Amino acid sequence: MKRYFSVICMILPMLYSVHSNAQFTFVGVTGDYGTKIKEPGFSAIAFYTVNQQIDITPNFTWYLPHKENISGREKKTTWWSANLCGHYNILQAGMLEGYGLMGLNVSGITKETRETVQGQDFKDKKTYYKPGLNVGIGGNVHLSDFFTPFAEVKVTLTDNEYFQAGFRLGILVRIAPDKEREPEE
Repeated sequence: MKRYFSVICMILPMLYSVHSNAQFTFVGVTGDYGTKIKEPGFSAIAFYTVNQQIDITPNFTWYLPHKENISGREKKTTWWSANLCGHYNILQAGMLEGYGLMGLNVSGITKETRETVQGQDFKDKKTYYKPGLNVGIGGNVHLSDFFTPFAEVKVTLTDNEYFQAGFRLGILVRIAPDKEREPEE
Protein backbone atom coordinates (compact mmCIF):
# COMPACT_ATOMS: atom_id res chain seq x y z
CA MET A 1 0.00 0.00 0.00
CA LYS A 2 2.84 2.39 0.83
CA ARG A 3 4.42 1.69 -2.55
CA TYR A 4 1.25 2.71 -4.43
CA PHE A 5 0.88 5.82 -2.31
CA SER A 6 4.49 6.72 -3.21
CA VAL A 7 3.77 6.22 -6.93
CA ILE A 8 0.70 8.47 -6.74
CA CYS A 9 2.73 11.11 -4.86
CA MET A 10 5.30 11.05 -7.68
CA ILE A 11 2.65 11.29 -10.43
CA LEU A 12 0.69 14.20 -8.97
CA PRO A 13 3.53 16.77 -9.19
CA MET A 14 4.03 15.80 -12.84
CA LEU A 15 0.52 17.06 -13.53
CA TYR A 16 1.70 20.54 -12.67
CA SER A 17 4.69 20.36 -14.99
CA VAL A 18 2.68 19.75 -18.18
CA HIS A 19 1.81 22.57 -20.56
CA SER A 20 -0.29 25.35 -19.00
CA ASN A 21 -3.30 24.33 -21.10
CA ALA A 22 -3.91 21.31 -18.87
CA GLN A 23 -7.00 21.67 -16.70
CA PHE A 24 -9.98 19.90 -15.16
CA THR A 25 -12.65 20.08 -17.83
CA PHE A 26 -15.38 17.65 -16.68
CA VAL A 27 -16.77 16.21 -13.46
CA GLY A 28 -19.43 13.54 -13.30
CA VAL A 29 -21.21 10.65 -11.67
CA THR A 30 -21.56 7.07 -12.83
CA GLY A 31 -23.36 3.82 -12.18
CA ASP A 32 -20.98 0.85 -12.01
CA TYR A 33 -21.15 -2.93 -12.00
CA GLY A 34 -18.31 -5.35 -11.27
CA THR A 35 -18.50 -9.05 -12.08
CA LYS A 36 -16.85 -10.12 -8.81
CA ILE A 37 -18.82 -7.73 -6.59
CA LYS A 38 -22.40 -8.71 -7.57
CA GLU A 39 -23.84 -5.35 -6.45
CA PRO A 40 -24.17 -1.98 -8.22
CA GLY A 41 -21.85 0.89 -7.37
CA PHE A 42 -21.64 4.64 -7.75
CA SER A 43 -18.66 6.79 -8.72
CA ALA A 44 -17.47 10.35 -8.69
CA ILE A 45 -15.13 11.08 -11.60
CA ALA A 46 -13.16 14.04 -12.99
CA PHE A 47 -11.47 14.53 -16.36
CA TYR A 48 -8.15 16.39 -16.30
CA THR A 49 -7.41 17.29 -19.93
CA VAL A 50 -3.69 17.35 -20.73
CA ASN A 51 -4.13 17.90 -24.48
CA GLN A 52 -6.59 16.89 -27.22
CA GLN A 53 -5.41 13.27 -27.12
CA ILE A 54 -4.78 12.63 -23.41
CA ASP A 55 -7.02 12.87 -20.33
CA ILE A 56 -6.21 11.82 -16.78
CA THR A 57 -9.25 10.59 -14.86
CA PRO A 58 -9.21 10.09 -11.10
CA ASN A 59 -12.34 8.46 -9.68
CA PHE A 60 -13.68 6.84 -6.54
CA THR A 61 -16.31 4.07 -6.58
CA TRP A 62 -18.37 2.74 -3.68
CA TYR A 63 -20.42 -0.43 -4.10
CA LEU A 64 -23.57 -1.36 -2.21
CA PRO A 65 -22.96 -4.03 0.46
CA HIS A 66 -23.50 -7.66 -0.56
CA LYS A 67 -25.32 -9.62 2.15
CA GLU A 68 -25.75 -13.39 2.44
CA ASN A 69 -27.45 -15.48 5.10
CA ILE A 70 -26.36 -19.12 4.96
CA SER A 71 -27.70 -21.46 7.67
CA GLY A 72 -27.63 -18.91 10.48
CA ARG A 73 -24.37 -17.30 9.38
CA GLU A 74 -24.69 -13.74 8.14
CA LYS A 75 -22.02 -12.47 5.75
CA LYS A 76 -21.66 -8.87 4.58
CA THR A 77 -19.08 -7.71 2.03
CA THR A 78 -18.42 -4.07 1.16
CA TRP A 79 -16.14 -2.83 -1.64
CA TRP A 80 -14.67 0.49 -2.66
CA SER A 81 -12.24 1.33 -5.43
CA ALA A 82 -9.95 4.29 -6.16
CA ASN A 83 -8.58 4.63 -9.69
CA LEU A 84 -6.18 6.89 -11.54
CA CYS A 85 -6.49 6.19 -15.27
CA GLY A 86 -5.16 7.75 -18.43
CA HIS A 87 -7.31 8.01 -21.55
CA TYR A 88 -5.80 8.14 -25.02
CA ASN A 89 -8.38 9.39 -27.53
CA ILE A 90 -8.22 7.18 -30.61
CA LEU A 91 -11.47 8.13 -32.35
CA GLN A 92 -13.01 11.56 -32.85
CA ALA A 93 -15.88 11.66 -35.32
CA GLY A 94 -18.43 14.44 -34.88
CA MET A 95 -20.15 13.99 -31.52
CA LEU A 96 -18.47 10.62 -30.85
CA GLU A 97 -15.17 10.11 -29.10
CA GLY A 98 -13.55 6.75 -28.36
CA TYR A 99 -10.57 6.09 -26.12
CA GLY A 100 -8.41 3.40 -24.66
CA LEU A 101 -7.76 3.50 -20.94
CA MET A 102 -5.06 2.20 -18.64
CA GLY A 103 -4.33 3.02 -15.03
CA LEU A 104 -3.82 2.14 -11.40
CA ASN A 105 -6.44 0.69 -9.07
CA VAL A 106 -6.61 0.21 -5.31
CA SER A 107 -9.61 -1.71 -3.97
CA GLY A 108 -10.68 -2.09 -0.38
CA ILE A 109 -12.73 -5.13 0.58
CA THR A 110 -14.27 -5.59 4.03
CA LYS A 111 -15.79 -8.95 4.95
CA GLU A 112 -17.90 -9.22 8.09
CA THR A 113 -19.26 -12.51 9.43
CA ARG A 114 -21.72 -12.87 12.28
CA GLU A 115 -23.01 -16.17 13.61
CA THR A 116 -24.56 -17.58 16.74
CA VAL A 117 -23.24 -20.86 18.12
CA GLN A 118 -24.94 -22.35 21.19
CA GLY A 119 -26.47 -18.98 22.06
CA GLN A 120 -23.18 -17.09 21.84
CA ASP A 121 -22.57 -14.39 19.19
CA PHE A 122 -19.34 -14.48 17.19
CA LYS A 123 -18.21 -11.63 14.95
CA ASP A 124 -15.30 -11.56 12.54
CA LYS A 125 -14.20 -8.62 10.38
CA LYS A 126 -11.37 -8.63 7.85
CA THR A 127 -10.28 -5.82 5.55
CA TYR A 128 -8.10 -6.34 2.47
CA TYR A 129 -6.48 -3.79 0.18
CA LYS A 130 -5.78 -5.01 -3.35
CA PRO A 131 -3.64 -3.02 -5.82
CA GLY A 132 -4.20 -3.60 -9.51
CA LEU A 133 -4.11 -2.33 -13.07
CA ASN A 134 -7.05 -1.22 -15.22
CA VAL A 135 -7.17 -1.84 -18.97
CA GLY A 136 -10.20 -1.05 -21.13
CA ILE A 137 -12.05 1.08 -23.65
CA GLY A 138 -14.64 3.82 -23.42
CA GLY A 139 -16.57 6.37 -25.39
CA ASN A 140 -18.21 9.78 -25.02
CA VAL A 141 -21.16 11.27 -26.89
CA HIS A 142 -20.91 15.07 -26.82
CA LEU A 143 -24.63 15.91 -26.89
CA SER A 144 -24.16 19.55 -25.93
CA ASP A 145 -21.49 21.94 -24.74
CA PHE A 146 -22.22 21.07 -21.11
CA PHE A 147 -23.44 17.44 -20.86
CA THR A 148 -21.63 14.35 -22.10
CA PRO A 149 -22.87 10.80 -21.48
CA PHE A 150 -20.16 8.14 -21.54
CA ALA A 151 -19.58 4.41 -21.09
CA GLU A 152 -16.54 2.31 -20.19
CA VAL A 153 -15.70 -1.38 -20.13
CA LYS A 154 -12.56 -2.35 -18.28
CA VAL A 155 -10.76 -5.27 -16.71
CA THR A 156 -9.05 -4.87 -13.35
CA LEU A 157 -6.01 -7.11 -13.13
CA THR A 158 -5.11 -8.06 -9.56
CA ASP A 159 -4.57 -11.57 -8.29
CA ASN A 160 -6.68 -14.53 -9.43
CA GLU A 161 -9.15 -14.14 -6.56
CA TYR A 162 -10.16 -10.54 -7.33
CA PHE A 163 -9.73 -10.35 -11.12
CA GLN A 164 -12.89 -8.73 -12.52
CA ALA A 165 -14.54 -6.97 -15.43
CA GLY A 166 -16.26 -3.65 -14.80
CA PHE A 167 -18.97 -1.74 -16.64
CA ARG A 168 -19.67 1.96 -16.18
CA LEU A 169 -22.35 4.34 -17.50
CA GLY A 170 -22.29 7.97 -16.53
CA ILE A 171 -22.81 11.62 -17.29
CA LEU A 172 -20.16 14.33 -17.34
CA VAL A 173 -20.76 18.04 -16.77
CA ARG A 174 -18.35 20.53 -18.29
CA ILE A 175 -16.77 22.85 -15.73
CA ALA A 176 -14.21 24.57 -17.99
CA PRO A 177 -13.91 25.14 -21.75
CA ASP A 178 -11.15 23.45 -23.73
CA LYS A 179 -8.19 25.75 -24.26
CA GLU A 180 -6.78 26.00 -27.75
CA ARG A 181 -3.13 25.07 -27.90
CA GLU A 182 -0.82 27.64 -29.38
CA PRO A 183 1.73 26.39 -31.89
CA GLU A 184 5.14 25.92 -30.35
CA GLU A 185 8.23 27.22 -32.09
